[in-house]
Amino acid sequence: TIPPEYRALLTAGLRTGRLSEVLGAISELSRSVSRLRRQLQLSLIYPAVVLLLAYTLFVALLWFVIPTFVRTFELLGSEQPFFFRSLMAIAGTVSIWGLVLPGVLAAAVLCLWCWNRFGGGQAVSIDGLGWLPGARDLGAARFAQLLSVLVEQEVPLTEAMRLSGEACGSARLQTASSQVTQNIESGLSLQDSLKTAVGLPPFLRWLIVVGEQQGSLPQSL
Repeated sequence: TIPPEYRALLTAGLRTGRLSEVLGAISELSRSVSRLRRQLQLSLIYPAVVLLLAYTLFVALLWFVIPTFVRTFELLGSEQPFFFRSLMAIAGTVSIWGLVLPGVLAAAVLCLWCWNRFGGGQAVSIDGLGWLPGARDLGAARFAQLLSVLVEQEVPLTEAMRLSGEACGSARLQTASSQVTQNIESGLSLQDSLKTAVGLPPFLRWLIVVGEQQGSLPQSL
């Protein structure tokens, strides 16, 4: 039931004998995650209200306004424009989907809440959210944050990259970090190993190389 990023840090702390320092890093990571979660929740309120209002107005338009316009066209004997005919066709089924869609959305929100509440703290997959703005950056940021903490606690870079990849919630980043680890262990330099890790963002690869060369890798990450 321990979240994977905390398991990675605890594993590193036990292996390096720096458990007390790692526990302090876990506390800071937990606070940052809580702040991020609260910011995301607050940022969703406004678009949710706008979406709800727009949906309600659209249903009201189909239910009350469009039939009035149609009757007006019939009284005047005018031909209905294609736009009104299309809306009238949609309005014919508004009594069905007008109630079904909000019910499905409410059920999805409830399932998501239950999964977050009782899901056992499993990692959130980032790969399935690639269509959302910033989702890929979220996976890279999670990877960089964990790698920064592990390197700062003097965990070997290969072990730190492997643990960060496993805990970041992205299969793409996990594969890339595992590939980098294998290349380094086979004798390649860090820079050469990162060249083939196309799963890692180019800017992140550059930061890792420069940070390692300058001895400031945790700060760079």
